[in-house]
Amino acid sequence: KRAIAPLAKGFGSHPSLLDQVADLIGKIVPSPADRTLKIVVLPRIPVILSVWKADEEFPAEGNVYFDTTISSHLPTEDIAYAGSAAVYTALGIAR
Repeated sequence: KRAIAPLAKGFGSHPSLLDQVADLIGKIVPSPADRTLKIVVLPRIPVILSVWKADEEFPAEGNVYFDTTISSHLPTEDIAYAGSAAVYTALGIAR
């Protein structure tokens, strides 16, 4: 909830704002979501932020993904922090 709710709320109405963020700190990558941004927060630690746009039937959704090897690099609390730090950094840039 620290990362996903703010991600959906901040970008769910305008997923294209992630393009502006990508210009500074990441890149847009293909995915089934409306927009997906990949940010490398630490060496060997990519964080993927995916956003599905809100419409008249469904609310906005978001998700944060990590590489499968993340648990060999960071403990659980640091993984949670890395995800929320990526989201809040992206939100700050989009403002």
